[in-house]
Amino acid sequence: MAKGDQIFLCYARDDWQRVEPIYARLSSEFRPWVDKKKLRPGDRWRSRIPAAIRDSQFFLVLLTSRSTNKRGYLQKEIKEALDVQDELPDTGRYVIPVRLERCPIPDRLKQIQSADIFETSGWTGLLDILREEDTDTGVSKLLPTRGVDRLERLTAGGVQLPCFFPSISSAAKNSLDPLDHLRVIVSLGFPQFLISAYDLGSATQDHRRQLQRLLLQAATKGQVVLLDSGLYEKRWLNTRGWTKARFRKVLKLSTCHIAFCYDDPDPPTGVGKISTQIIRGVSEDKVGSGFEVVAPIVHSKSSIALPDICMKIARAVEIPMIAVPERELGEGIFECTATIRRIRKALNQLGNYVPLHILGTGNPLSILVYTWAGADSFDGLDWCQTSVDHTNGRLYHSLQLDFFADQTEFAGDLEMSYMTRLLAHNLEFYRIWMARIQSQMAGEGLIDMIDEFMPNEFATRLKGMV
Repeated sequence: MAKGDQIFLCYARDDWQRVEPIYARLSSEFRPWVDKKKLRPGDRWRSRIPAAIRDSQFFLVLLTSRSTNKRGYLQKEIKEALDVQDELPDTGRYVIPVRLERCPIPDRLKQIQSADIFETSGWTGLLDILREEDTDTGVSKLLPTRGVDRLERLTAGGVQLPCFFPSISSAAKNSLDPLDHLRVIVSLGFPQFLISAYDLGSATQDHRRQLQRLLLQAATKGQVVLLDSGLYEKRWLNTRGWTKARFRKVLKLSTCHIAFCYDDPDPPTGVGKISTQIIRGVSEDKVGSGFEVVAPIVHSKSSIALPDICMKIARAVEIPMIAVPERELGEGIFECTATIRRIRKALNQLGNYVPLHILGTGNPLSILVYTWAGADSFDGLDWCQTSVDHTNGRLYHSLQLDFFADQTEFAGDLEMSYMTRLLAHNLEFYRIWMARIQSQMAGEGLIDMIDEFMPNEFATRLKGMV
């Protein structure tokens, strides 16, 4: 087990003096999570603790004679962990009862073999499990990626990787509509972009005709079109009429190179059920639309289950790439990065490279870190909702473009409308930024970029994950 992995310690508060030495011993080799050490004044522990449980590689229940009789939050933590356990394959090892002394094991944990660390062999056995590097346990371990060469280009459309798809959406928070955004992207010839099937299907007849004409023009110019499922717009615009049938009709009639499947943002529980549902959905979208290049979007209530779900899907169906929403990877960038590395390692076990797309990531610095972690493709609305500083990749309010008027020919061109200047300025940045990341893929180039653009403390901690 790599040191970057997290181990949640569940215990009764009365046992803290006995738990603290265990925490210290584990800290020398692993990354244990315990509320006494991790929660700070002002933290909302009712949300932090469940999140920490779901983003841990193992959940250790530290048992004594006192704790086995405890009620309250200890039991809630165990229930939360058992829910995570249920989402893993039957062979998945996640919850581990750890007896600190001879004591009964709670009924709900009796079906799981315990580690008795009051015996020398118990400690040895527990450490062997925590150090295990075999992903057959069900939770893919956080390890560097080796053995499978990264693709230089997407098989569909030939887009150079890693790449960023600026998203076109009616849910974007600015004064322009999807047709306006598309005009700018097509006129500037940005190599690839994402457009929502919802916006194509919901547009007026005149706008739909103009959108489709521009998509055909873009494809003719060599720009690659990625068609999104429209579920994002359905959710944020609170629309009920966007159905699978309408999505497939749009897919059948639209010009695009790749399409995401009609996804389920509220998936069932369990790796097997989620995988089966997505595999069936991809196949049905292909049949229902007559379009073959359909990529799955994976949703899961637990980030721990994502690597195994992705691997099962990629093993079962031929796909151009596989997508996961950034918001479901974890709470912060370190958790998201760790999840991406686990997904990448799981996918690479298949022996062929499967590109990983991260939905909703348009922040340039996040793109850099996630590329280092093993992601290949990104989309986001940041390009049309913020102003980017070309010198450091940081995003500012969309009204602050004038801070950067000297950075591009577009930003200071007062003959253009403000929003057109903003979009052109930002697209020029993403073109340069992605080209630089692409040029740094070999050797330690990405690490050098991280050292250049990230705070020192962050970069040091990030590199410590390997």
